Amino acid sequence: MDWPDQNDGIDLMPNISSSGGARDCPVDAPGERMVARSAQALLVFADPAAIDCQRRKWPLPFQQLFNTRRFTGLATEEIDVHIFTSVEPSASKGRSYTVHLQRYTGASFGERLEDAVEQLATLGYRKIVIVGSDCPSLTADDIANAFQSLDQKRLVLGPDHRGGCYLIGLHSEDRAQLSDIRWHQNTDFGELLRRFGESSTAQFPVKIDLDVLEDLRLLARSKNAWSALAAILLQLLDVIPCKTNESSHRSTSKRQTLTWQLPPPFLAIS
Repeated sequence: MDWPDQNDGIDLMPNISSSGGARDCPVDAPGERMVARSAQALLVFADPAAIDCQRRKWPLPFQQLFNTRRFTGLATEEIDVHIFTSVEPSASKGRSYTVHLQRYTGASFGERLEDAVEQLATLGYRKIVIVGSDCPSLTADDIANAFQSLDQKRLVLGPDHRGGCYLIGLHSEDRAQLSDIRWHQNTDFGELLRRFGESSTAQFPVKIDLDVLEDLRLLARSKNAWSALAAILLQLLDVIPCKTNESSHRSTSKRQTLTWQLPPPFLAIS
């Protein structure tokens, strides 16, 4: 894939080498009709890592936490990957398309999510797994297990430590159930669980989503493969001063955040 460099206004995968990863999976050329190659789609909402850091007012070295490259390697004959971003992607021609990079539309996150899911449903995808780029410990196995779980369940939820979701899997025929969910209020996990019902939902372990520095501190203290990197990046704050949006974040209380580590959030929701 001919990914633009930083001077072109998009750096979605800053660490991709010229010999692998997404460069083998070009985006759709303007005017070409996108075709669903399989019944399964991974829907990734991911802005360029530098934009993610800027939004959080974190130093640029922190962009290692928002690496989207790992998702492009999941494109197979069974799974197409669709990356929706806020910037205008470039285009390439000449190969089969398994990774699609496109700009999302909509005024709110809910509108953008519903529009993206609707696009994929219209293309013919029956299973859709939705993730973002701000949960570093999300793995390829998590995504594979989500698609597999949809063989038995209507919904798959990966709860984050605040009561939101780092992963949502559903059948396209159930996409109307996403309407009127209060996104980014730390309640969407509970709302979706009640809407679909526990018996129809596969619930994954709690993972740490990164919105504010307190989340990064929590990651650094966790028994997680990313804890060492989180600790190193936090040390940079002593060298690179930064202003954060932590005070304006609609987070739960510290007590509730710690409570949601174990047991998972759904056991604490009345």
